[in-house]
Amino acid sequence: MESENKTVYEGTIKVKSGEYRFAVKDSPRSGRYFLMEDVRIKDGKSRTERVVIYPELMDAFDVEYQKAKALMDHAAAQQQQQQ
Repeated sequence: MESENKTVYEGTIKVKSGEYRFAVKDSPRSGRYFLMEDVRIKDGKSRTERVVIYPELMDAFDVEYQKAKALMDHAAAQQQQQQ
């Protein structure tokens, strides 16, 4: 039995302090899942924080993301109106 997780998709967003990595992986033990990594690089050293989201949580994660995005969009619109 193969124990290695296979990468189905990978994406990266580079930022000033490091990068955000996104991947969809296939695991023989737990099935397919979404992996987010926040990689921060400072003084030549890196620190990685990982979040795993399983398929049964994707819809709930998307709902929370959409709520947060709406609040952030609303705050940005208010800020522009004040200028």
